[in-house]
Order: sequence, then structure tokens, then C-alpha cells
Amino acid sequence: MKKILNLEGVSLLSKTEQSSISGSRGRGFGCYQNGYQCCTWRGGVRLFCDAGTCMSNGRCHFI
Repeated sequence: MKKILNLEGVSLLSKTEQSSISGSRGRGFGCYQNGYQCCTWRGGVRLFCDAGTCMSNGRCHFI
């Protein structure tokens, strides 16, 4: 983390700023990329993985 913060133009976000980001984990669901698969999760539990891309809004775009 320290190396990242030393990069030019990088700053920490407040909790309020973090929660306002589309696709943030504060809603209790989202997605993550696992190789060529997009995996959905809810409440910290993985629900489903299939070929696709994790989008910035926290949803999968399946191929």
C-alpha cells in the first residue's frame, strides 16, 4: 500500500467516497474476474462463475 500511495496522483478515499463508487462492495454483492471467467458474489459468498467480464457496475457481462 505504501508503494501505491507514493505514486504521483494517488490518494486515499474516505469511507463516504468509497461507498459512492459504482460497483463498490458496500451493497453486499458484486463480481470479480477469475481468468476468463466472471464470478458473482453476495455477502462474501461466490454464487456463480462463467465465461465473461466483470463490469465497473459490479455486474457480469457473460459471453
